[in-house]
Amino acid sequence: MRAIRFVSVFVSLFLPTFAGVPNISSRGYVAPGVPQNNTGNSQNAESFKYLAVTLPDPARLHEKSYWFNAIPLIQTTAVAEGWTLLPGSDCTNGGKYFGVRYLPKSAPSIAALYDSKGVIAGFQILYKVDALTKGSSEADCDTLNKFQNNYTFSDQRMINKETIGGTQYFVLTAYFVNPKQICSSNRSPSRVKTDGFGNQLSFQNGPTPSTLILAPATRKLAAAQSWTNNQCLPLNGYHNFFKSNEWDSKNCTENRPDWLFYNKDQRLSGFGFSLPGCDGSPRFQHPPGEIVQYVSGSKCAKTVSDTIKFSNMNVYFVPPISTLHDCPELESKIPENIDQILKELVG
Repeated sequence: MRAIRFVSVFVSLFLPTFAGVPNISSRGYVAPGVPQNNTGNSQNAESFKYLAVTLPDPARLHEKSYWFNAIPLIQTTAVAEGWTLLPGSDCTNGGKYFGVRYLPKSAPSIAALYDSKGVIAGFQILYKVDALTKGSSEADCDTLNKFQNNYTFSDQRMINKETIGGTQYFVLTAYFVNPKQICSSNRSPSRVKTDGFGNQLSFQNGPTPSTLILAPATRKLAAAQSWTNNQCLPLNGYHNFFKSNEWDSKNCTENRPDWLFYNKDQRLSGFGFSLPGCDGSPRFQHPPGEIVQYVSGSKCAKTVSDTIKFSNMNVYFVPPISTLHDCPELESKIPENIDQILKELVG
């Protein structure tokens, strides 16, 4: 499959270079040559005008380019593309989440949340509970009954549990606007391309949207709020995990499941979700341990990746291809023919 080929090419291109890049310390890593004087005291980012996730949409034809998949920004577009209303969903969802929830037509491991005017307002990741806690026999996993997952799912406030179509899921939720405004929106779908669909990323951190974690708009502000300055990867940008310098002391059993992406200008460019365990949906990444340890600086994260695996998803507010050159310390390592490689694999 092209997605698997992309991963193997990416690893072969960049993994051998990591040994020559400065390692993260317990105090966090600051990339050489990257400005650190962006004060960014506001939680508001620049207007979001693009939304995409990594890995293929199982419903798309294999001959189509699908490494990065745009998420419909308008509810009517989602319906036209085959997304369906999650049964029983309305804008308030009984107070559990805000936004009308739509599922893609294949592999419902993600959901889009639309406001009362039909503009994208949030995004959810849906992990199959049994796959993460018991293991999976699916081809990309092969973890069923082989390892014990000691992650404390029940202690993570960000994780909610829900049954959809007879299957139990762990649900993680992100919002792009203040959730209080979602069900009384005055936004116009016709203005999304001009105005964007939000400028404040937040994560639901409890059973209702009343408790949120706001994502800092700049990397400097993130570091000041205990988001560790982690490493940069081409096609990702700079990573900031929450207190990743403490992961090893807790054997990766309490990692918070969110992280942030920042571009070379230290501005928020996306985010991600990750939980230990292997959900076999083709939408998830299961990165190799070497890359996970390089990015996070955590030894236990490498162990998790090499056994029960992580199930990750990247979410971008910018065209992902624009992040290729966000890592000055790796720029000299990027092959001259990378544009041709990406053209063949991404389109």
